Amino acid sequence: MPDNIITTPLINPLPYYAEDRAAEAPYLTKHIDQFGHFDRRRPWLQNGCFRWLWMTSDIIRQQFIADFSPIVVELCDRYNQPIISLPAQAGIQNKFIPGTYFFKSEISLAEVPTGIYRCRRVLGSGDTQVTEYGPWMYISEEPLLETILVEYSSSKDFDKDCIFKNFSGFQLRVPGFIDYDKQTRNKKKESYRNQTYTSTTLSSRSVPKVPVSFGLTPTSKIQFGLPTEVTDLIELIFELDTVSLDGKPFVLPDDQSFEFTETAGFRLRGMTGVMETGLNRYSRVRTIAGDPNKRLLSSITVDAQVFEDVSNAGSSNAVPVDRVIIQ
Repeated sequence: MPDNIITTPLINPLPYYAEDRAAEAPYLTKHIDQFGHFDRRRPWLQNGCFRWLWMTSDIIRQQFIADFSPIVVELCDRYNQPIISLPAQAGIQNKFIPGTYFFKSEISLAEVPTGIYRCRRVLGSGDTQVTEYGPWMYISEEPLLETILVEYSSSKDFDKDCIFKNFSGFQLRVPGFIDYDKQTRNKKKESYRNQTYTSTTLSSRSVPKVPVSFGLTPTSKIQFGLPTEVTDLIELIFELDTVSLDGKPFVLPDDQSFEFTETAGFRLRGMTGVMETGLNRYSRVRTIAGDPNKRLLSSITVDAQVFEDVSNAGSSNAVPVDRVIIQ
């Protein structure tokens, strides 16, 4: 009987690790794709326990590729008791790996009480069933100050081993801040000097440059630094072409890379990148409240070629609104 295979794209907001994982001779290294941050600790290094952060306004969206079913994604409390259990929804077949399908899962945290949780992924059924766990997470009903909601997607239908066609995109909440107090401008200017060497500007364009830091905003609920799983994910996220930070689009220019802040003997680290705004304007745009007599209609746009479940009772407990029409 052939083995069942599941592939988890690295761009997902959460990693998963097998419940029965162990390093066995002759290979004793605890590789990052098999062991989480806590399991890779060393006695001579400060542990730096880290919990993923979410607010109840967030949605945990995930995608997988597998050649079997069922796949059930659960949100479990600190006693590993499931409080939300949803079957991952099968979508289109993966044309790059014959015999496999794309699966997605969406967990809305709207009704989740403040506390410590982790996701569990139950793969298959019967004697061959396998259980995997994600990292521990802190979910808060109150606003988590000094955090940024990173929302990311791609304009391509297929990117980073994920399907983005008719997909709402991923979310990740991470400690950080946008340092507008140190904003400057990246300029491209063409000028002309006449015979008396007087300069005249022919054309000029510029875009704001803003330092954005992650993991450098410790508070009473958030400690310094991020584990490698998160710093690597953030770097991957900014390889995509559609990234927003707390609702505003940003890009990391080609000539920029993240700089890391590290402390000797401490496993967690911070990172800073100088971003450009993803939508460059020379004006401030403000929306004013419109006619209260206008009607607001919502409709759900579904492409059956990708994810076919329209009942909203399968892989998601979120309410999908993909298109809003104002009349």
